[in-house]
Amino acid sequence: MEKSKLEKLQRPADIVFGICLVLTFGMETLLAYRQSILYHGKYFSDVALHLNIARRDQYTYRMIGFLVKYMDKITTSPWAIAVVLGLLVALTVVGNYLVIRFLTKGKVESRIPAEILSLVALFSGPIYIPRYMPYFYAKTQSKYAWQNPTQIMMTVFAVFALLAFYKVYENYMNRISVTSWCALAIAFLLSAWAKPSFIMAFFPAAAMILLGDVFRKEAKWEGIAKAPRFRQVVIMGLTMLPSCIYFLLLNNTLFGKSTQEASVEAGKEASKVIVDFGRAYFNQDFSVTLSIIAGLCFPLFVLLFNLKNLKEQNYAVGWLTVLWGYAEHFTFSESGPRATHGNFAWGKKVAIYLIFVISMAKFMENLTDPEFLKGNRKRKMIYGAIGVLLLALHMISQLVYLNYIGHGGKYMI
Repeated sequence: MEKSKLEKLQRPADIVFGICLVLTFGMETLLAYRQSILYHGKYFSDVALHLNIARRDQYTYRMIGFLVKYMDKITTSPWAIAVVLGLLVALTVVGNYLVIRFLTKGKVESRIPAEILSLVALFSGPIYIPRYMPYFYAKTQSKYAWQNPTQIMMTVFAVFALLAFYKVYENYMNRISVTSWCALAIAFLLSAWAKPSFIMAFFPAAAMILLGDVFRKEAKWEGIAKAPRFRQVVIMGLTMLPSCIYFLLLNNTLFGKSTQEASVEAGKEASKVIVDFGRAYFNQDFSVTLSIIAGLCFPLFVLLFNLKNLKEQNYAVGWLTVLWGYAEHFTFSESGPRATHGNFAWGKKVAIYLIFVISMAKFMENLTDPEFLKGNRKRKMIYGAIGVLLLALHMISQLVYLNYIGHGGKYMI
């Protein structure tokens, strides 16, 4: 499409995008409200559970507890928390947009593709395959939990933390400003305060990328010796320290000696983190391979045509985060009352969410690259058509699921 035509479409597209953000906010606010009060005896979710526990225990070591405690001093209306969750979901779309625009800057001028894909990133999920993979959330590689307030909170901060990481990483070998360092550290900490699952998957992935930079040959870093490189890696890595400290304190609160003793005194079994290889994958009544394909079909399709681009750190860190998320879910579990909570699956979920956003940016980049597929126009059109079809299937499946739970249906299907 000619540039002049795109420019004419840009303003109406911006308005439509703004309307979609408002509608997304309204939809999530209404859904969260109904989930919080179990509207008409339906809408069972983690929202009401988290709110009840937060009000009972009055804890502030998790973001949801802090939010409930201090918002209740203003109003106890269930609409208050619902509005906050609505805003966070809308902000997630904004974060998606900013990440896609950052990754495609200088390659895609129009904002329209990023606006469309930032919404698709939120409203897409595992592909529903009748008879073979007939699930929408349970037993799938789902990436977004509309029923879980802590995951909603974590995801928005994870998206903005990824954006901050990209921006600081872009020129960190030469200089990291105090403002940028603090912004990245705070973004990491906020995501951890919401739920530490993102940092548990992302930090090992980022560490691999950063340590590799000490030895990596890059034209833009030519002339920078290993010692100065290592110093910058340490400075960058220290942005993760506040979140790591918080994580250790949280772990002590949940699984420390005093907590263990209190559980025993109350006649309850104490929860522990245990190594239980393959518990979430072996002896299942569904195909794990098909589940992974149905859940990550679009990112895997893009990866197939971009294997050589894994040398790009911005792309590689996304897939490394996915691998660490799966490794964590495969290896660890919990015993006791928390055994069925599935907490070690959340890192995988947010990693899949992020790789969808990253893959969408890579998809856009491919379609605008004159050298992609050796410049063969027909092949590029086929690639684009298949990619759009896969995104459509991901989105339709999620919208069907969202419509179901939006009318009070159970989420674990």
